[in-house]
Amino acid sequence: MPPEDALKALHAGRAYHGWPHVEALLALWREYAGALHDAEAVRLAILFHDAVYDPRRSDNERASAALLREWMAGTVPAARLEAAAAMVLATERHAVPENLPPELAADTASFLDMDLSILGAEPARFEDYDRAIRQEYAHVPAEAYRTGRAAVLRRLLARDPIFLTAPFRARFEDAARRNLQAALTRFESPQGPSMPDYNTVTVPAPALEDMIRGIFLAIGCDDGEAGDIASHLVGSNLAGHDSHGVVRVPRYVDWHKAGYLHAGRKPEVVTDGGAFLLLDAQFGFGHAVTKQGVAMGIARAKQHGAAVVALRNSGHCGRIGTYAEQALAENLISIHFVNVAGSFLVAPYGGVDRRFSTAPIAIGVPLEGRPVVLDFATSLVAEGKVLVASNGGKPLPPDALIEPDGRFSGDPHTLYGEYPQVGARIPGNGPGAIRAFGDHKGSGLALMCELLAGAFTGGGTSGPRDQRGCITNGLLSIYLSPAHFGTEAEFQRMGQEYLEWVAGSRPIDPASPVMLPGEPEKRSREKRLREGLPLPADIWEDLRRTATTLGVAVPAV
Repeated sequence: MPPEDALKALHAGRAYHGWPHVEALLALWREYAGALHDAEAVRLAILFHDAVYDPRRSDNERASAALLREWMAGTVPAARLEAAAAMVLATERHAVPENLPPELAADTASFLDMDLSILGAEPARFEDYDRAIRQEYAHVPAEAYRTGRAAVLRRLLARDPIFLTAPFRARFEDAARRNLQAALTRFESPQGPSMPDYNTVTVPAPALEDMIRGIFLAIGCDDGEAGDIASHLVGSNLAGHDSHGVVRVPRYVDWHKAGYLHAGRKPEVVTDGGAFLLLDAQFGFGHAVTKQGVAMGIARAKQHGAAVVALRNSGHCGRIGTYAEQALAENLISIHFVNVAGSFLVAPYGGVDRRFSTAPIAIGVPLEGRPVVLDFATSLVAEGKVLVASNGGKPLPPDALIEPDGRFSGDPHTLYGEYPQVGARIPGNGPGAIRAFGDHKGSGLALMCELLAGAFTGGGTSGPRDQRGCITNGLLSIYLSPAHFGTEAEFQRMGQEYLEWVAGSRPIDPASPVMLPGEPEKRSREKRLREGLPLPADIWEDLRRTATTLGVAVPAV
């Protein structure tokens, strides 16, 4: 047998489907073992039936059965192992498959009844179970959960009987029907049960920024660098781009510890051609070194009217729109092509193997009163959005990812493989890839980002590499000064008239007028500054652990 600690670790961090659930079933098993044909097979099924459990996955039962076979192969008779695996697989539909031999079918029925025994618990314990299930599905919006859970309760009540064996029917059937009906009544009431849209905590932006700044001070950044990193990350959350916000802090800390990122680095000038620069960021923290590189590009554009700055070997530089906004503040147009050297996450159009990074592009246009900031990854979703979804945040579109066999997926495990509820996600561990947006169009833009920001800068492209390891950003940025071109007045007049015309298009939904790039971020910033930053509880717990480990004060929430 595998050590109990290893089995317990598989069940850690779950509200209901954790080790206490296994222990409750083992207590029932001890009561009924004498009536079972192969009690040891049933015990194995109990131990492993929730070994893999993630409510976002659709293959938990198959994965649990596979793990049972892997861990127990050679330690128990093959027939017993397959009997236990068949019982685990039966939990997918909570029904006894028709093709099972009679003795195995009888044991499977007893095992399934043990698994559903919580339905017939005393009312207070049943309500605790019902709340715990909601907690495990905290990533599902409240109304969707209410509808889905009510449907599950109706299906259970429609079973006649609920329990498959006479002993369990006699012991639990009546109480189970009372509990299920009471729960269904709560879910079908106009008010519904009390539940949040997401399992979130809300943190005031200043308090969160202070904590993040403290984390980077603690690992060796000076005050200015730590402030730049914290301001950028919290600013990304304020803008509604949680994928490039504080969710990434634990990963940056790990990269620094591994020697992939270095505090205190400055952009080194490799080539200076006056109106063009090649800079090497020397594997510094990207938010700080990129901000400095952008400042150098702004200065050159103000001097020459236009400037091109190539930056290579930067640590992850975050939300690229931030740098377009930095140039906007100086009344400059800017265009940024970005790649991630060493990061192959995205499949090209027509393929399933990873070849591109998420390769973002940002453009800023400084029109008075209505500046425009376009900022997007050339992948259908940024990797950070997969990261947020895996931590209980907004779910992915069902076609955001692609499996090796070409099937589309919205499951973060496609990219990360197995991962704990709270902790690191490793993009190289999953079998699949992110899809490019817009089919061949996004795929073509990603290719150009790799060639311009990766190959042209000399910082490197996403691949080919044997495996994903240390990653760096490359940027090719173009800065233009409307004042130097002599068209500033016309630019402002024509540009503002055009924006008004575009935004005035009759909306599909009268309640949702057409929005221009940058306007959703503005609205989000105003709302979140006023109400605080919502963070999925798993992300907050990861941040709290990181801060506590480094001796950094954590704000009360």
